[in-house]
Amino acid sequence: MAPHSNHRLLNLSVTIYCALICAWIFSTPLRHLPQALGYLQDDFYYYAQIARNIVRGHGSSFDGIVRTNGYQPLYLLLICAAAQVGEKLGNGTRTMLLVLWALNTAAALTTFLVARRILSWVNTNAVLTNALALVALIIPIRLFFLGMEISLTIPLELLLLAIALRTFDTATGSEASPTGPAAVSPASMAALGVTAAAMVLSRLDSALFVVLLSTGVLASPTLRRSIGARAAAAFSLAAGLPLLGYVLFNRSAFGVWEPISGMAKQMRLNHGPSAIALRTALEGNGRILFTIVLFAFALFAVHFRNLRPAWRVSLFAASAFPLAHMGVLIFLSDWRIWSWYHYSFVPSTMALLALLAFTLERSRTIQTTRSSPLRYVSYALLALFALALPLNRWRLNPEMHQIAETAVSLQRFSWSHSGVYAMGDRAGMSAWLLSNPVFQTEGLVEDRGWLDVIRRQGDLVGELRRRGVRYYVMTEWSDARYRSLSAHPPAPGCVSAIEPMQAGPSAPHLESQICSPPVAVLVTPSIDWAPAKRTLIFDLSQ
Repeated sequence: MAPHSNHRLLNLSVTIYCALICAWIFSTPLRHLPQALGYLQDDFYYYAQIARNIVRGHGSSFDGIVRTNGYQPLYLLLICAAAQVGEKLGNGTRTMLLVLWALNTAAALTTFLVARRILSWVNTNAVLTNALALVALIIPIRLFFLGMEISLTIPLELLLLAIALRTFDTATGSEASPTGPAAVSPASMAALGVTAAAMVLSRLDSALFVVLLSTGVLASPTLRRSIGARAAAAFSLAAGLPLLGYVLFNRSAFGVWEPISGMAKQMRLNHGPSAIALRTALEGNGRILFTIVLFAFALFAVHFRNLRPAWRVSLFAASAFPLAHMGVLIFLSDWRIWSWYHYSFVPSTMALLALLAFTLERSRTIQTTRSSPLRYVSYALLALFALALPLNRWRLNPEMHQIAETAVSLQRFSWSHSGVYAMGDRAGMSAWLLSNPVFQTEGLVEDRGWLDVIRRQGDLVGELRRRGVRYYVMTEWSDARYRSLSAHPPAPGCVSAIEPMQAGPSAPHLESQICSPPVAVLVTPSIDWAPAKRTLIFDLSQ
């Protein structure tokens, strides 16, 4: 059998294996339906609730009362389609899980295939490129478990990287004319623009990646000369028109230029670096991810002179993206950096793997003969990572399981207590289960009027009463960091209600001291590393 036939067979075999394993991994909630609610992040249910309200004719609203644009638009369109099917079948949760299963499986497979294609451009060893492409899946698979919009963003950002590399490397690299760079075709630039627009609409802060790539292309004389007027116009129209349409729609429909969720998190009393954002950026896998970036830059510096212009610009942008992303968040927001924000580290990981593959190919240690030691090492690595892939099990998050238990208990309470509810943190699953309106007090899925209320730092209970809220639901936190947000210690027998609770001290807050006893206390026991929590329900009509 010819070498190319062997490569095709190997690629096909690993692709099928990857697809089957990912399909099994992402079916976990469907195989555990009694606990399925808690497998996804609470924030996913903000999307699900808004989508269901749209489908039911209540408009783009979380509580069914206030119009909101607090979401990433492309992902909401997908969830709306799932909600439409769910309404027809009469089982919204199961339909959402089925759609997410298909989305995550497709996203993982696309990520693997695009990563392998990029690696194959710098390394001819198909065994090694398949092994490294499986490595490229490690971070994305974990992030896909969250059920957030990054299931769309991650494959799109790698696809953007691949299209940029192929487009500009064809014009300026070894395949280009010896007399100078060839002209980039308008069709290629249009494809690049459409992909960029789709990625940004899937998650708006990914626009930083487009800015880094575009800046690098314009700063490179070789790449800049390859772009003619028609190609530049094709990119501008393909990328700009969808984004301009989205911005203008926001302004006309909601009276704001950007999503209200982003505006809520960018409200600051000062714009110095946020200690909370910086600390949480380094929590969990954060230190490992930043180490990956450092290694990527180190290899980039070693091979800078040997890289063709397209690779220099693209790999630098991919490596710098998470640093720019985290830097902007640390200065603009005083909220925690949640794990799904780590999507920006996927391109930097891809850059590191590509540079590693380039290093091995350039050193000429990978030989085509069967006696090459590194050839056997490549087989060993492929076997190792192929066996490691099924170990990415989707485990039930203890904290999300607690939120799900609280949501079910709150649903039972609501059956005999009608009225408008208000809840800040942990409101997603509860709103999904309750038939009553749930006002989101953090402002993430409300409107500009509520953000203005938060900015004035007035009385929380008074503002909720003015909006017709009867029941206020709050989680009782024992963390000293949350207690420090209170302007005054609560009086004996009272509790301090602070919103938004997840925002740090340099963000504005609403606060009230509630001295009447709660009408109900929902207790969720500790699970694994998640401590026990009490949820208090106050009747504001008393």
